[in-house]
Amino acid sequence: MPTTDEKQTPLSPVDDAARPRSAIDTPTPLPLPAPLEAYERFESVFDGRQPPFAFVDLDAVWANASDLLRRSRGKPIRIVSKSIRSRPVLERLLDLDPGFQGTLTFALPEPPGRR
Repeated sequence: MPTTDEKQTPLSPVDDAARPRSAIDTPTPLPLPAPLEAYERFESVFDGRQPPFAFVDLDAVWANASDLLRRSRGKPIRIVSKSIRSRPVLERLLDLDPGFQGTLTFALPEPPGRR
């Protein structure tokens, strides 16, 4: 929990020339498809694929990142690493915008007998 003596670090504006390439080239399609449209699209894409498998809807990731940046109003955002379990996706999010500044990570002790 943040303490009252923490200082807010203002973000300085960054021009597009200084931004990472992925921040400029990463698409942020808005609006997102309706849930039923997305479901039907994914059903057709993965038709015949044997579960279990995993996929990431990058359109949704970029739209969520854009919304987080808008709502943060310039406050730095740390991405929770347990929520993004793909290192390449996490790296692209961190490169996306200067508003994303690091990760929030957790280290829990191993339960007894599990070492």
